[in-house]
Amino acid sequence: MGSLNADVLENNSACPVNPLDPEEFRRQGHMMIDFLADYYRDVEKYPVRSQVEPGYLRKRLPEAAPYNPEPIESIIQDVQSHIVPGITHWQSPNYFAYFPSSGSTAGFLGEMLSTGFNVVGFNWMSSPAATELESVVMDWLGKMLKLPKSFLFSGNGGGVLQGTTCEAILCTLTAARDRALNRIGRGEIGRLVVYGSDQTHCALQKAAQIAGINPANFRAVGTKRSDNFGLSAAALRAAVEEDLGRGLVPLFLCATVGTTSSTAVDPLGPLCEVAREYGMWVHVDAAYAGSACICPEFRHFIDGVEGADSFSLNAHKWFFTTLDCCCLWVKDPPSLVNALSTNPEYLRNKATESRQVVDYKDWQIALSRRFRALKLWLVLRSYGVSNLRNFLRTHVKMAKHFEGLLAADKRFEIVVPRTFAMVCFRLLPPASADDLDAVNELNRKLLESVNSSGRIYMTHSVVGGVYMIRFAVGATLTEDRHVNLAWKVVQDHADALLLVPTSNGVHVPIGNGVHGPTGNGVHGPISNGVHEPISNGIRGRFVAAPAKNFFCNKELIFVSNKLVILDRRRRGRKEGTGILGEETCPRAVHGPLVPPTLGEGRGKFARFNVTLIKIARRSLCPTFASWDFSYETKERDLVIGDEGLNECSSIVRRAADFDFPVKRADICPPPSSIFPFAWIGSRGDRLPPLPI
Repeated sequence: MGSLNADVLENNSACPVNPLDPEEFRRQGHMMIDFLADYYRDVEKYPVRSQVEPGYLRKRLPEAAPYNPEPIESIIQDVQSHIVPGITHWQSPNYFAYFPSSGSTAGFLGEMLSTGFNVVGFNWMSSPAATELESVVMDWLGKMLKLPKSFLFSGNGGGVLQGTTCEAILCTLTAARDRALNRIGRGEIGRLVVYGSDQTHCALQKAAQIAGINPANFRAVGTKRSDNFGLSAAALRAAVEEDLGRGLVPLFLCATVGTTSSTAVDPLGPLCEVAREYGMWVHVDAAYAGSACICPEFRHFIDGVEGADSFSLNAHKWFFTTLDCCCLWVKDPPSLVNALSTNPEYLRNKATESRQVVDYKDWQIALSRRFRALKLWLVLRSYGVSNLRNFLRTHVKMAKHFEGLLAADKRFEIVVPRTFAMVCFRLLPPASADDLDAVNELNRKLLESVNSSGRIYMTHSVVGGVYMIRFAVGATLTEDRHVNLAWKVVQDHADALLLVPTSNGVHVPIGNGVHGPTGNGVHGPISNGVHEPISNGIRGRFVAAPAKNFFCNKELIFVSNKLVILDRRRRGRKEGTGILGEETCPRAVHGPLVPPTLGEGRGKFARFNVTLIKIARRSLCPTFASWDFSYETKERDLVIGDEGLNECSSIVRRAADFDFPVKRADICPPPSSIFPFAWIGSRGDRLPPLPI
C-alpha cells in the first residue's frame, strides 16, 4: 500500500494560495460585505419567489470543479448571475410566506464571529467560552420570557441551543422514552404513545419515528374551528383513556403556542394537568410565537408552562438571529444527559469528571456543535429588551392593519382570528360561497396568481377542510408601505378572478364594486359593464387573456410588420433567422383600443396608436431577465399577452410614458396590474383574427 507523501506537489502555473491569509481575508471580506449590503439595499426589486425552473443551475455551471484557483471577483459575479436568480428572497420586505427568517446586522456579525473562530464546542474543555456564554444567554432569555426558575441554570434546569425545533423535540422525546422504559422495561417500547394535535408540526411525527415509537401509536388529536384549532384538554383526555383501555402507555405530549397553519395556541395549563395525571412528558413548542412572549401583553399565551417538562422557541424565526438557533429549556437536564451521553476515552478530562461544568454534547444528538451563542448574545446586547419588544410589536401592528383591510372588503373572510403577526384569510365568490371545493379552488388560483407575479409571496394551509392563504409579517425590512402594496396586489388579483364573462366576451362587474366610481374622474359602469367616456374620450373595460389557451401557449409578437414567435421553452425571441436583442423591451402603449374577442386560442384584436420605448433590461426591468413576458405590436395593432403584465403595467401607469395629457385614473382605473387581465380603452375598428 502507498502512503501520503507531503513532498509531492502538483505542478501549478497559478500562484500558491494561502487559504487563511489575513490581508487577503480583509480584502475579500470587504468585497463580500459590499455585495451583501447592495443585496439588502436592492432586495425588494427582485421577484420574491424564484422564477427559475428545476435543474436551471446545472445547465449554467461547469460539469467539474476548477483545477486552478479562480478570483473572488469572478465568483461573486457568478453568485449574482447564477445564484441570486434561484433564491427565494426570505429577507425581502415583500416576503409574507411560511414563518419569517428574520435577520439583523447584529445577527450577521455574530454569525461572522462564530464562523471566524470556528471552534467545536462539544464539551467545556474544547472551548470554555462557547459553553459558558451559551449558559448565560439561555438564562438571560429565559428571564425575559419569565420562565419558571426550574427551567434555568440558576434553578435546577438549564438551556441549550439546538439547530432547529425538530432537534429539540427529538432530544426531549428520547429523554422521555428512556425515562419511561427504565420504569416499565426496555421491551415495552411498542406500547408507548405520543400525542399532538392535527395542527402540531410534522417534526413531532418524524421525531417519533426516529425514536422508535410504533407509527400506529402516534396520535394527532382532532381540533375544532370553534376552539380556534387549539387542542382541548377534553379531547386529549378522551384519546388517552381510549389508549389506556387498549393496554398502551401514554408517553409524550407536544403542545404548541403558535401553530404553523394558523398560529393556534394550545391551552397549556389544562393540557399539563391532564398529562400530569397520566405521567406524560410535556414539551411546549413555541417555535414561532415564543419570541413574542417577551412582550408583557403576549406573555399570557405561555401561562401554564410551569407544568411542562421542556420549552423551545426558534430565535432564527422572529428574533432577528440568523438560522440556525433553537432555544431549548428543560427542567430535568439529567434526563437529557442520561439519554444522549457518550463518554469515550478520548473525550475524558478533569473538568468533566469534576461535574462542575456542562458538556453540551450530552444535551444534543450530534457530537460537534457550533458557537451559536455568539450571535444571540450580539442580538441581545445590540438591541436590548426594549427595542426587541418594539420590533415585534411593529410586526403585529402591521398584521393587524392588513387584517383590518381584509375585514373592510366583504369579499374576503378571515378564517381564524389573528393572534400574533399572521393573518389567515380566503376569498369568497358571491355565487358559490357555500361550495367548499369551488371556494378552495378559487383561493388556490388566487394564491398562485399572486405568487407568480413576483411582487409578494404568501403560502397556504388547510384547516378543517378550508383552504386559506397565510399572510405572515416578520421580515426585518418590512414597512407599512409593503403591507399596503401586498393588499393592493391581493385585491387586484381577486378582482381579476371575480370578473364574470358574458356571452359576448365582455367581462362585467359583479356586485363588489370592481368597476365602481373612483372619485378621481372615472365614471362608473353602465348596464353592460362598459365605462362611460372619460375626459379624453377613452372608454375603459376589463378583458381577459386566458393563460392556458391564449395563442396556444406561445406569444405572437409583431414588430415592424415582422412576425416574431416567442416559445416559452426557449430563451430569446426568434425573428426569421435572427434574435431580437435582450437589452430592449417594449415599455408603454397609449391611445384608444377595442378589446379582443377571445375564442379557443384565437381572438380579434384592436387598432390603436402605440409608442414603444426601449429600456435597459437590467436597470428598469430587473424582474424580466428571463423575458417571460411580451407586448405584441404591429404598427397600430396591439394584443397584450398573458405574461409579465403586473410589472410592465406599473411602468405604463405613469403619465410621463404617454405623449398626450392624461390623468393617472385614465390609465389604470381599478383594478390595475392584473394577471392575466388588462384594462384597455375602447375605440376603433376590430381586426380579423391573427393567424396562429
